[in-house]
Amino acid sequence: VPELPFDLEDVVQRINTGIARGKLHSIIVVAEGCCSAIELGKQIEKMSRHETRVTVLGHTQRRGTPTAADRILASRLGTMAVELFTDGDFGKMVAIQDGRVTAVSLQSVVEGKKELNRELYELARVLAI
Repeated sequence: VPELPFDLEDVVQRINTGIARGKLHSIIVVAEGCCSAIELGKQIEKMSRHETRVTVLGHTQRRGTPTAADRILASRLGTMAVELFTDGDFGKMVAIQDGRVTAVSLQSVVEGKKELNRELYELARVLAI
């Protein structure tokens, strides 16, 4: 993630540790804005001496079959978006806050900053490899 620095040698060490434990592969997810995934893949392959494949996900590759919850969420968000439009209430986007559908000003979105949940980040780090 761009919010936190990473040590490439540590990443390679974690990959090698996993391989030594019998793992056949590792998946590394690189957030947009962090670095070039292609360049990172080249560096990891060079440092680890293990084949590396890079896939840059597009919208088509990210999609999956929507669940009932996905369809309900889309309906709730779409309904409020249409209501905002028909009311002439422009300059806003719909969002879920505290489980409720709400309208948020685009200005607050542009000016705001969402903090990284470091607890979840660390949990993912512990559970990986």
